[in-house]
Amino acid sequence: MFGISNLLLKYQFSRRQEKSCPGLNKKRILFVTYDAIGDMLLTLPIFSAMKQSYPDYDIEVLCHQRNVQVLEKYPFVDRIWCWNINAKLFRNRYDQKKRQELYDRPFSEVIFIAEKCNFRTLFRLQQFNTHRLLSLPYYSAGKNNKLVTKEVYDSLFDGLVGKSKDVIPHFALRMFSSISYFCLNDSENIDFYPYLPDCNVKYKGDKSACSVLFNPAGTQPGNTLSHDKSIWVVNTLTRLKCNVFVFDLPKQRDLLEGGGIESKVTFIQSSHIGEGAKVLQQMDFVVTTDTAIGHLSSAFKKPTLILREDQLWRAMCDPLVNTTKVLVSEVAEDINTVPNAEITAFIEQLLLDLNENHDVKSKLV
Repeated sequence: MFGISNLLLKYQFSRRQEKSCPGLNKKRILFVTYDAIGDMLLTLPIFSAMKQSYPDYDIEVLCHQRNVQVLEKYPFVDRIWCWNINAKLFRNRYDQKKRQELYDRPFSEVIFIAEKCNFRTLFRLQQFNTHRLLSLPYYSAGKNNKLVTKEVYDSLFDGLVGKSKDVIPHFALRMFSSISYFCLNDSENIDFYPYLPDCNVKYKGDKSACSVLFNPAGTQPGNTLSHDKSIWVVNTLTRLKCNVFVFDLPKQRDLLEGGGIESKVTFIQSSHIGEGAKVLQQMDFVVTTDTAIGHLSSAFKKPTLILREDQLWRAMCDPLVNTTKVLVSEVAEDINTVPNAEITAFIEQLLLDLNENHDVKSKLV
């Protein structure tokens, strides 16, 4: 199987190199990105740094459908291509004409930063109309690929950009290192602000109390609190005289069902990430297990408490802003063992700080 797959990829590589790449009157760069919303939020600084340093460059992004809402109003991206390049053949419903338009479109560089790479992804990457297909150095992706040898994997790209996971473990900084190819190395001033669509969200709250968004359910395995732990957090927040808001999702309603807890929270409907962002901006602080919510509230410099499992790979995706606090579990794979005493102590201190800064006032309509 190795032999057939490797020969086919080598053939596709040679075909791509033989394509006549039309001359472009300016740089046009395509970034092939991760699928998850949290990962996209951590990747945004690449596009803002590129566009602000090179305003004449066309910056285009190939992303999953779920990230279109993240990018649709982002001012530093010129064009979005919505397609899951990693999808299996029977799940790949991207319009054939649109996909061919993408394949035919000439690019100065195509930069692959999506890391998790399989045979079908490598095959599709070779269809792009570019002589500069670049990738972050993903040794493990090539080593562990069951159909492609490490040597062939490395040979399918025209060059490597940025640093490997061994050199720069943190996800956001590693993504940012990819644009060192364009002589951009200032990772001290990374801009995570998401520029999401503005939405008109109105709801009522007690203007005399602090407003907190609580998000007990995450999208990734291991990122959801138990029913008992979720109830405990709500009771702690209400005991400290906080207005508790929760996004109205079935999983979160299930976690907060029973014991009269529904009367202690306000469920907020949000069908668009712009609506969710508007809610976050109106909160005094956020308590969440979901990393996407944590990255979003951190990007708005909103005081944020993230509860997560004590695992190294999760630590390498923590937000890089000083308004965010991360508390980890005592048992590596059990988020419910984040100590209650630490949660209470952090919230109590945060409320004191907010009071001292006169920030505890409702922004709700």
